[in-house]
Amino acid sequence: MASLWAKLDKRDLSMAIVMLLVGLYYAFLGPFNMDFTQETLLWKNTTNGTNWTAGPVSRFYMGGLLRAFMIIGGLALIGLAWPMAKGRKKVWPIALTILGIAPIGQFFIGLGYMENFSLYPPIAYPLAWNAFIVGLIGFWALILIKKMESRRQKVSMFVVLTLLGMIGSQAFALMLHAYRVVARDLGFAISVPESQVMVHAGGLLLLILIMVFIAIYKVAQHKESGWWYSIIASVAMAYACFPAHYIRPPSASLVPGGTLEASAFTSTYWMAGAQGVILFVILLIPYFKNVLFDRKEG
Repeated sequence: MASLWAKLDKRDLSMAIVMLLVGLYYAFLGPFNMDFTQETLLWKNTTNGTNWTAGPVSRFYMGGLLRAFMIIGGLALIGLAWPMAKGRKKVWPIALTILGIAPIGQFFIGLGYMENFSLYPPIAYPLAWNAFIVGLIGFWALILIKKMESRRQKVSMFVVLTLLGMIGSQAFALMLHAYRVVARDLGFAISVPESQVMVHAGGLLLLILIMVFIAIYKVAQHKESGWWYSIIASVAMAYACFPAHYIRPPSASLVPGGTLEASAFTSTYWMAGAQGVILFVILLIPYFKNVLFDRKEG
């Protein structure tokens, strides 16, 4: 047994330990952190569970689905930790994709809690953000620990994968916001431009969310298809979010109510569109593009 441990690569073993710890959190503790945040918020917004409107209903069902994904992802990370420790190269992209579940989803869960329970100051900290932080640390750790061909490749992977996660987090949150606005009045949604644009944005954001996870997996495999999925997701993000910002009634959604006027720099939709543009530009810069995928594969 001692000789077996001695043969294990230290980097692979370190990544396996990260996966095991995050997996245990995702499967056993993270769901309770999320439940407290989610259920406390829903209890308040439904007047002690008696008045369920479009917003709480969408949050209830999507929150439950996110919880299930996180638990299954945690169990998978636990199971994949030993193959990672033994140096199975194909495990890394899978693990990295799973680690992205909580950072992409839990930011939205915690944001609603903070908006509803914070007095400015102090800020009410949502326990769901524990999952966001743990997942993000694990995500970054696997990128930073993994041995790569060059420092340039590591920087490129870190920047692109982090931006993909940010876009995924925005897509998850804004998709639910768009459908919540639409569900309030379906007749209004198909007859008034301010609401019609949300119908279009909601579908795009759902597909962007799916593409982000595919892109993370493919980029982590150093596949050219990962670059293309990232390009498509970034363009689609700008296409979905900029019209939503300019056509819907302006909203200063990034700052506490009554502090700043609605503008490009206080609007979630504008900033999400800007993130899409930033990722698109970065993907075209040779410094990043030329080391993201294996040029020989095509």
